[in-house]
Amino acid sequence: MKRRRWLRLTLLIPLLVALVCISYITFGIIASKMQAKATADVTATLTTTHDAEIHEVIQRYETDWLSLAAHENPSIQSKLATGGFLWYWGNARSGTKIYDEPFWLITKSADVTSLHVLEYSPERVKALASVIRQVDEYTPKGTFTRSYQPREVCRLYLFVREDSVWKVADLFDMTRQSDIARDWENFVAWEKDTFGQQIMGDLPLTDCSGYSIP
Repeated sequence: MKRRRWLRLTLLIPLLVALVCISYITFGIIASKMQAKATADVTATLTTTHDAEIHEVIQRYETDWLSLAAHENPSIQSKLATGGFLWYWGNARSGTKIYDEPFWLITKSADVTSLHVLEYSPERVKALASVIRQVDEYTPKGTFTRSYQPREVCRLYLFVREDSVWKVADLFDMTRQSDIARDWENFVAWEKDTFGQQIMGDLPLTDCSGYSIP
């Protein structure tokens, strides 16, 4: 009798463990879906509320950051960006060497085609946007040479408010979905600190158009 009870107990334990594991996995999936929906709802609300404002901010940055005027007078870029991003990527860092470059790539136009506002506070904005950029090639003397085909880019933008103006604190290119993980891994420490959180979480599950990424 004792042997039968022990045998039943021996068979029952693995079954209970399996049920607990299944319940845990199921709960995790449900919780993940609920969190994703909550995040999507917040993003939709923020986008509806701040769409016009952030649309204009991104379009101004994309249009002016690599304009001909910003090459000829790099101080213009301080009105568009700040901090480490301005220092590292701004034209002022090149000094007079900018005139030794074989050519300049100048933004002729930029059109924001989709926008998702992910975070918004009086001092900080994080947004994911798709932008079609039209680029022209110029000589360092300011002579037009040719135009390139329009190209669509997908970028994660982080803006901070400085002197009552939204300025880029950093951005992360998400155009090539297959490169997102690699590029984030190679992101320098100060840029990760600037974003304030790892973006290799929920963000890559949504591209600039709002479609799920496999």
